[in-house]
Amino acid sequence: NEGDYHMAMSLYDYMDQNNSIWHSIGFIAWTVAIIAFIITLLGIYSAISIDTTRRRREMAVRKINGAKTSQITMQFANLYVKLFIVSTVVSIPLSAFIIKHVILNGQLYDKGAGYAIMFYLFILAVMILFVTIPIGFKIHRIARENPADVIKSE
Repeated sequence: NEGDYHMAMSLYDYMDQNNSIWHSIGFIAWTVAIIAFIITLLGIYSAISIDTTRRRREMAVRKINGAKTSQITMQFANLYVKLFIVSTVVSIPLSAFIIKHVILNGQLYDKGAGYAIMFYLFILAVMILFVTIPIGFKIHRIARENPADVIKSE
């Protein structure tokens, strides 16, 4: 009888059907991670906006006294580079510890150290990119402003 014939389900299909809750949890975790990333970027942009707005007058006075755009840029970059270095020195060992002892349960990562180093370098590159772009735009805007207009408006 043709209707009684049943296809045997593969192990992958069986596991996929019976572990659908993990797919849902994974989707929720990625959604929360993306939302947290966007909120973090908005927080960074907000902090940079407040800092550059607060220091507009200082930069205008420096510009009146002959400071070049590169010198004004270095004034801002000095602080942000120091903050980035401190946060990197704290976050990399902490996240490595958490990944090794909580996620991997103390087991060795089977892909080798090269993949782990590339993972951290990729994260650092993304962080640098997303922090330097808003800082660069804000500094560029401040450096191009007419110092007389800035002092007159404040």
